[in-house]
Amino acid sequence: MVRYTFDSRPEAERDPKQAYSGILSWPSILQFPAIPGLRCSEGILRMDGNIRPYRPADDDTIIAVWLAASEIAHPFLTDDFIAREKGRVRDDYLRTAETWVFEHDERVLGFIAVIGNEVGGIFVHPDAQRKGIGKALMDVAVQLRGEVFLDVFKSNWLGRSFYDRYGFSIKFEHIHEETRQPQLRLCYPPHGG
Repeated sequence: MVRYTFDSRPEAERDPKQAYSGILSWPSILQFPAIPGLRCSEGILRMDGNIRPYRPADDDTIIAVWLAASEIAHPFLTDDFIAREKGRVRDDYLRTAETWVFEHDERVLGFIAVIGNEVGGIFVHPDAQRKGIGKALMDVAVQLRGEVFLDVFKSNWLGRSFYDRYGFSIKFEHIHEETRQPQLRLCYPPHGG
């Protein structure tokens, strides 16, 4: 099990070799020390890093992560849709959502954007996937909101596999209006409405 929490102490006072536990608080940074044998549901967390609130200076890196992850998760989406969505991510979603980033060596490797109880997006750079980063980011949303919901394209096998391992359940299927692609409405915990 990965133990962590937001740590509001000044960065100079933090011990990066320690796994902190406790209650989440805002504003703060989440510490993820890579401790041999430290387990999360996806396996061993194999990367040091911090989860911190999004800053506007992160825009270019977040867009790069989003594009790289979208290429492998959403090959069925058109280039036109991806181009429009890229503008929406930068100009709308990052400005309205509560967004958290996972960074390693001052490089953003993943992010999650939450509006209310809705996970609007969670993306991890393909080179950093399967290292526990996605789970750590989702843990933030779950700890902040308790119950969370999201939509995933039915053809996004990578995303669906991640959500299944995390414990999400399918509430219903619907059609994404703009792309005409089937989507699944998921919730966590599974009993959520």
